[in-house]
Amino acid sequence: MRRFILPFLLVVLLASSVFAQTVHITRTGHKYHSAGCSYLKSDIPIDLKDAVSRGYTPCSRCNPPVLNSKIKQNTNTTQKIIKKTASQNSGERIGCICRDGTSSNATGRGACSHHGGVDHWIYKK
Repeated sequence: MRRFILPFLLVVLLASSVFAQTVHITRTGHKYHSAGCSYLKSDIPIDLKDAVSRGYTPCSRCNPPVLNSKIKQNTNTTQKIIKKTASQNSGERIGCICRDGTSSNATGRGACSHHGGVDHWIYKK
């Protein structure tokens, strides 16, 4: 029985290290980073899920991994999400969806600046 415990523990440890993503935080900042980021001054390794649960957001310079998050669906029936190119920008912007999957009410320059930029704009129907 003892000789089965050690291989089992090794498999569990390897599996947990494969699925866990390590990112790095600083003592004073509110962003998490990839290893080697130039903004990373004091290096504190942390699991990605722990960093996100503590309120850290991804660094815009090193683009560390992000958790797959579900986009909150808008229940207001008078609004419709439309993906438009720059040449089709007719109508009133009411928000946007960021590249990391979060939504924002920002409608101008700088929207989603800490979330990887704008994936697409949301226009009023």
